[in-house]
Amino acid sequence: MSSPYPDYPGSPESPQQRASLPPTQAQPASGGPYQAPYPAPQGIPQQVPLPPYGGPYQPQPQPRLRGAIAWYTGLFVLALYPGFGAIIASIIMIAVGLSCRKDPEPVRTNGTAAANWGINYLLATVLLLGSFLYYLIAILPGRGSDDFLPWGLPVVAWLLISLLHVIICIAFGVRASRGKVVPFRGIPFIK
Repeated sequence: MSSPYPDYPGSPESPQQRASLPPTQAQPASGGPYQAPYPAPQGIPQQVPLPPYGGPYQPQPQPRLRGAIAWYTGLFVLALYPGFGAIIASIIMIAVGLSCRKDPEPVRTNGTAAANWGINYLLATVLLLGSFLYYLIAILPGRGSDDFLPWGLPVVAWLLISLLHVIICIAFGVRASRGKVVPFRGIPFIK
């Protein structure tokens, strides 16, 4: 039995080296189960090698729910459908946040905060874009000004709120995924 590693102490090269080892390391017991080289101490069970298929089944621990999914869905849907996706993102964020209310404590609080922010963002989107569309349809064709700024302020405000929505979804999603409770900033519609 030649070993590619001659200096390795667990694989002796010659029969003389093999004969100088204690009997339990020199040759395995023939036909019997594995025996440890030294007797096991009293009160401690002797270890048995694992079966060839990998061992007994050990269930994996379930991941702890944290409620970050409500924040990340609002961000994902807004990125997936830009523009009017803000309305869809708000509605989905409200639905996912409300579905988190039946879960344990950190998820319940984070889901409620996400649903509240979804309602706030939905109201801001409908009011600001609705007022701008009303201006374009009702006022501009007859007697409106051609300048963007006096009547374009709702769109600029909505763009700033949408930027705030992206920042809040990322920051609060990361905070919720770490298992912390998210502090809500806005009008609390749901308690």
